[in-house]
Amino acid sequence: MIIMTEYKQKYLCNRKKTAILIFILLLIFSGIVISNLFIKADTQWEWIIKPGLYKNIAFLDGDLFKFYKNDKKVCIIDASTKDIYEYPLFDDIEFDRENVFIANKNSSFFHVDKAGNKLSDKTYESIYYLKDGFSAVRLNGLWGFIDENFNQAVDFKFYDEHSFYENYAAVMDKDKKWGFIDTAGNVAIDFQYDEAGNFSEDLAAVKQGDKWTFINKEGIVVTNTFYDEVRDLYEGLAAVKRQNKWGYIDKNGKEVISCKYDEAHNFSEGLAAVAINNYFEDGCMAWAYIDAKGDVVIPFYSYSALGGIPLFIGDFHDGRAFVTKDLVSVIGKNGENIFSGDSLFFISNAEYYKEHSAMIGYIYSDSRMKIKKYGLLNLKGDEVLKPVFDYIESIYGEYMIVADIKNGTDMNYGIVRIK
Repeated sequence: MIIMTEYKQKYLCNRKKTAILIFILLLIFSGIVISNLFIKADTQWEWIIKPGLYKNIAFLDGDLFKFYKNDKKVCIIDASTKDIYEYPLFDDIEFDRENVFIANKNSSFFHVDKAGNKLSDKTYESIYYLKDGFSAVRLNGLWGFIDENFNQAVDFKFYDEHSFYENYAAVMDKDKKWGFIDTAGNVAIDFQYDEAGNFSEDLAAVKQGDKWTFINKEGIVVTNTFYDEVRDLYEGLAAVKRQNKWGYIDKNGKEVISCKYDEAHNFSEGLAAVAINNYFEDGCMAWAYIDAKGDVVIPFYSYSALGGIPLFIGDFHDGRAFVTKDLVSVIGKNGENIFSGDSLFFISNAEYYKEHSAMIGYIYSDSRMKIKKYGLLNLKGDEVLKPVFDYIESIYGEYMIVADIKNGTDMNYGIVRIK
């Protein structure tokens, strides 16, 4: 989980005065002006689709991207070969799984291959992506399930549904009560809940009235306490909220970390970020990272962002988490600084792309600090890819979706391959 706030939301808790902000930004800009300090980029790139040729470019899977021509016809490009597949008869198309796509024409949905050939003669009012071997489909206002070979697996008899998770799917009956079915379509847990979550690590959150609890796959309630809000289990622990405070329960439903925090993230790599308001009596929210026993591993700190910079309190992935200490930084699992923001770049995405050993960042290219140019940097803050793009949306394997910005706001997207 990542929390992002803008300058107006965070400024009251900003620990730095405006003069410090201006000083830091001027220092950074002065470094940009001295362009010969840039480290030569080791990474090169090439265009797959240049900006402005097509509209609404979106990543699908692997080498596949979707876009629309100027005549609004939907297409898919295989970026590895630059082959373009046109679908003039479809309103839209989405990736489902390898060589299986979900097409839409006049609000009718059906399965096709990459060439646009129908894989089944059945048409539905809605189709969900394949999950755990089944796709939820709707016909005549009722939901059922088909298997991966497009055969009917569960009849159309439910008024709402979730996809299958751990061989159980939450479904709603005509009385707007939720229960669970198994993969054969048998009712495994009776319809009795006002809301229901998905099974995660053998437990599912269910709501009766305005309170939540957890049940196991036999439908037995495992918690002794009812909660106002709950989240799924991650690494054997679920965040729960009661009396406006967050804590954690284990897989047995026991509240192993008491509800005492004002905010709480899910566990990831053995740690979870938790927060207490006014911890340092400075009017700000302070965050710490705790382990599964509730012990503080990374001490409380009032993370804050300088003007215009997003506030990140990230979860751990590959031993790293993004946090904002005035500037966006990266810390290790003992709280040590891996990257302190000391760079010509500002980080724009709280994600480290391990296959490229890089993060997405931007510099300011004008004296008024209004125009941003995006490139890639490493954990030392050094340039990996020269900042020449008006915007980088994200990295997908060896590809990036980038944009040219016209008239200040018009985004023309393209695709590049990182060599």
